[in-house]
Amino acid sequence: MKSQHIKIDFREIKDAELSEFAQGVENGLTNNPLVFPAPPVTPLALKGQRQDYETKLVKALNGNTFDTAAKDAARVVLETSLRSDGQYCEIVTGTNVANKMLSGYHLTDLPTPVGEFPAPDFVKVVDGNNPTEFDVDIAVVDKAAGYLVAFTPESNAEPNPANWTIRWTKKHRHTFTGFQSGTKYKVAAAAVGASDSINFSNPVTRIAQ
Repeated sequence: MKSQHIKIDFREIKDAELSEFAQGVENGLTNNPLVFPAPPVTPLALKGQRQDYETKLVKALNGNTFDTAAKDAARVVLETSLRSDGQYCEIVTGTNVANKMLSGYHLTDLPTPVGEFPAPDFVKVVDGNNPTEFDVDIAVVDKAAGYLVAFTPESNAEPNPANWTIRWTKKHRHTFTGFQSGTKYKVAAAAVGASDSINFSNPVTRIAQ
């Protein structure tokens, strides 16, 4: 499943809003030195570039073509530094979205899961590396937010996988544990979206080792 990342494209930020945004980044870097210990452009340097941009922005509001060009050049300098620090913040935060938010940068939107998904085309189950483990491989369903894996002993007469034991996984491949050695299990899988309707795959069987 896709995750959120720091946005380093600032074209959507208007001239009058860029200064406030840059100050937010300065504050984020300054207030969280343990998370962002060595940004390539220091908060102090960003502050100087931001203040220079603010000065030239004011002049450009009622100025001539030269003043507008000077403002545009100052914006390029500030954006370049923000982009450099943004790339750094993205690297040092990895997949930690909470730390990304501390940076002051905008984050990309999470994709919106679509509604009802069809049942996965297949689910494959093999023995895991350890006894009583199953490695489950589910056919990828495009735009799914994750997958439900249902299992029960084959002796269970309940036909609906929704009434079996349910596990959740974000990825289409996952190792599940806790099966009883020597027991034959039925396993089915379903993709998860925004709809409450869940369509499970045809079940497969496997004996836990």
